[in-house]
Amino acid sequence: MNQLQYESSPYLRQHADNPVDWLPWSEEMLARARRENRPIVLSIGYSTCHWCHVMERESFRDEDVAAFMNEHFINVKVDREERPDLDQLYLEAVQLLSRSSGWPLNVFLTPEGKPFYGGTYFPPEPSGRQLSWFQALQYALYNFRENRQAVERQGDRILQTIAQGIQGSNDPRIPVSLDPILSRFDEVHGGFGDAPKFPDFLPLYFLLVADRLLQAPSALGHFEFTIGRMTGGGIYDQLGGGLCRYAVDDAWQIPHFEKMLYDNALLIWTLAAGHRRNPSTRYVQLLQQTFDFLQRELKGAEGGYCAGLDADSGGREGGYYLWSWQEAEQLLGEQSAPVLDYFGLQPEGNWEGANILHRARTDEEIGKRFDLSADRWASIREEARDVLLAFRQKRPAPRRDDKVLLSWNALLVSALANAFQATGEERYRREAGELYEFLLDRFWHGQAFPLRHSYLEGKARFRAFLDDYALLIRASLDLYAINFDLDLLQRAGQLTDYALEHFSAEETGLFYYTDDRQSDLPLRRVEIRDLELPSGNSVMADNLQRLGLLLDRSDYRRRATQMLQSVQPAMQKEPLAHTGWLAVEANEKAGWNEVAIVGPDALEMARELNRHFLPNLVLMAAPDEHPDYPLLQHRPAQERTLLYLCRDYACQRPVETVKELLENLRIQGSKDPWTLPG
Repeated sequence: MNQLQYESSPYLRQHADNPVDWLPWSEEMLARARRENRPIVLSIGYSTCHWCHVMERESFRDEDVAAFMNEHFINVKVDREERPDLDQLYLEAVQLLSRSSGWPLNVFLTPEGKPFYGGTYFPPEPSGRQLSWFQALQYALYNFRENRQAVERQGDRILQTIAQGIQGSNDPRIPVSLDPILSRFDEVHGGFGDAPKFPDFLPLYFLLVADRLLQAPSALGHFEFTIGRMTGGGIYDQLGGGLCRYAVDDAWQIPHFEKMLYDNALLIWTLAAGHRRNPSTRYVQLLQQTFDFLQRELKGAEGGYCAGLDADSGGREGGYYLWSWQEAEQLLGEQSAPVLDYFGLQPEGNWEGANILHRARTDEEIGKRFDLSADRWASIREEARDVLLAFRQKRPAPRRDDKVLLSWNALLVSALANAFQATGEERYRREAGELYEFLLDRFWHGQAFPLRHSYLEGKARFRAFLDDYALLIRASLDLYAINFDLDLLQRAGQLTDYALEHFSAEETGLFYYTDDRQSDLPLRRVEIRDLELPSGNSVMADNLQRLGLLLDRSDYRRRATQMLQSVQPAMQKEPLAHTGWLAVEANEKAGWNEVAIVGPDALEMARELNRHFLPNLVLMAAPDEHPDYPLLQHRPAQERTLLYLCRDYACQRPVETVKELLENLRIQGSKDPWTLPG
């Protein structure tokens, strides 16, 4: 019997009517597989995945296929967003087995959970050298029955390879360089590597760090070029704001249409950092559009933000976002010509007979071509955007995955806090605070450990993973940096101490992805790569550096240094996959600047200072001294506010203005690369 009707995950419920006897992953399922000595089909996906929907229609609804699966296998469905631990483990296994990667992820396991065969999408009929799904089932079953010893050895070998993980290192600390990153830069379209093209926010952020700390004069230009090309392409929703998950081409024009919360949180975070480094009205507009999209389309009724929007709508991939020339021309009337030209619409369509909107021309080019003043064109453009968006909202909307994930929402808290620092717009600060309180109430109710990972329909489920802890700690620190509530630092310390106790891989100083009390996995992994999301480990290293200074915890700082030492070989081998680590390394090598602002205008001056991009700075601000924090000790309030610049708690003579402090940091009014303090 199909058990997915009892699950809350939208992805699992999409399979609840399949004739396949699907089960969720559980210790009971594993016990049954061992008892019946049957192989496990593990199929992993997520609700906004286009090819997951395709395979569900083609294969999992097929009565004959389902009958074969039910007779010979224990069939398990997993939502990768609910169980990223399973997803990461078996994704790496399939990469080792078949050199393929992606979703849907289909893995064949022994009853003990050992992977012995797998792949991604299997078609209903064989194609070239690719097996059909039914053939894959037959192949796996034959080998499980007839070659059991080889299957067991294969599974053991794969798990042993994964378990080797990070061994620690005594290698010399590498010099942090931008060169290996720029060697992968796309000089034509921006970004890194070839199609499919992902936003790669972590490398983009590292460009800003390199601009400040590594004397890399080209870094800022590469950052701004990429942001311009990416947000002008079809991957960015030109009407409603928000970014799609990736582009299938090099030029960012053709998106894979699903929209994810984490991508758009990282977009806000990156735009805020860029605006703090080099203010731009374009960045402010993009921040507003992206935040408007999140509030309009992803914010749930209770206050949390939902996981994402499906790629499919209106019976086709991207149907919600596509336009015909005639449709747009009719809606826009006599002002249609410049708008159609601006958004790159063509009578025959620019993709599969329809049009994906992108910024085909600059505002200046449109003004010249149609003899329009800047103000007149801006008015036409924004009115057209409103008309097209209002019409689009009448179409069948993409399905939304309503589950609320702790890590992704914590990432949004940090992004909004940084947006407030960059712009001073109160709505970002207010939403960051309200969302943070929502997360504490739903995922850490009563401050009882462990945290939970996923929330839906009034229920929080699954033990939280390292990402959840790391990003909630970072959210606490980023929120402290805009409102200076000391309770946030204490909360960050509590979360850090729990992670140290229950996630530590002591021999390397790194952290396992799972809590030590989770028992339904064949092994615990240490994940260090910064991919579409920053790794929980690189975030923890950054947290430990910052919190170590704020709370005077030298043990935290030593742990961060140990972590950096352990990942040196990986950083050298794959620098582009470890740019979060490179930023942490750059901060440590440049040395941390500690700033305390004490006095009646402390909060206002802190906000002024926060408008600048200062990656290796920690800041405390208060109206008066505080005995429990070294940066606030022995600094009694006076009539005037004083600003202290320190290194390892040794402080210069205080100054009275942010301008003087910035001069001491050698960045006042300059767009030149950062000069390290001498």
